[in-house]
Amino acid sequence: MSAVEYSLADIWAQALKLKTVEAEDNFFNLGGHSLLALSVIEQIKLRLGWIISLSTFIQYPTIRELVTNASQPTAANSERLLIRMSKRGRLKPIVFVPAIGGMIFSYTKLARHLSANRSCYALQSPALIGQSVPETISLLAALYIETLVSELGTNDFHLVGWSYGGLVAFEMMRQLGTGANRKLVLIDSFLRPEKRTLPDEEVIFKAFVDDLLSQFGMQADMPEGISRPQALQALAARLFGAHANNGDAQSFEFIERMYHAYLANLQAMMAYQCGAADVSAALLFPTESNDTVAHWRDRVDNLEVIDLQGDHYSLLNDKNAAQIATATAAYLDQPAFVEQRADAGLQL
Repeated sequence: MSAVEYSLADIWAQALKLKTVEAEDNFFNLGGHSLLALSVIEQIKLRLGWIISLSTFIQYPTIRELVTNASQPTAANSERLLIRMSKRGRLKPIVFVPAIGGMIFSYTKLARHLSANRSCYALQSPALIGQSVPETISLLAALYIETLVSELGTNDFHLVGWSYGGLVAFEMMRQLGTGANRKLVLIDSFLRPEKRTLPDEEVIFKAFVDDLLSQFGMQADMPEGISRPQALQALAARLFGAHANNGDAQSFEFIERMYHAYLANLQAMMAYQCGAADVSAALLFPTESNDTVAHWRDRVDNLEVIDLQGDHYSLLNDKNAAQIATATAAYLDQPAFVEQRADAGLQL
């Protein structure tokens, strides 16, 4: 390996807690994720003076690809709402809409399975790039649509949303209207028709921590009565590594941004009241819930329900991502096939 490749391998090995990393190893296959990638990107900047974007890092996930294809890196992606996860193939692109925390890391493994013959993009929360978050789902959907049409030059794409991301994706489809063969994939998205009262901030912050850690398969075990600064420090250490405990202001700042996104999105979700829409959608749902299915059927004219095995946070892990990708691709590209399997009670 070159000197730069050796330096990158050392940075990766430290971040991933591995003894060695080879030039052809895929960062995400080694256990990396988008949050950890942000920490690696910062270390690359500090040690090599090399500024790269998260989208570039995702696009070139091996050291060899990164050095070969991104030798003239540009400014970091942190000023962009739309991140390109892959660009290949001629099939209609997929756009992933972020869940309540606003980050794209939940979709990294799913995108890898879906990107063989189509481009994949992901939106992130405005809060993560230092912008204000729209107060309602309707306004957030409008902002995302404007961003997509401006950057992609088209409104011809499919939308995929997990959890809260499904609500925003549905509202985007509703605003886009008919006239294109767009489809929506809802992954374990709950629709609650009644307005709810926002809990106090202590409860919200604990829910934020639990949600964030659960997405990485970590136990949400913050001690009771822990102060906010202590919780942030412990959370940063678990997500970014021990160096985050040594005054790593960037890690703390980014977690604060994620919390701001979570809080703003929670407020918007609590107030969201949606009507029916003339859209085609698939609801990939891991548990039997007649109420949830009925709520979506009341609002989606053409809804396919596909049963899944797994819980809310395990759906997008390594094992289940491949199965969800298969069902998603079948629905987007072979609707007749999906209808047949769905009617038969498909179990993934």
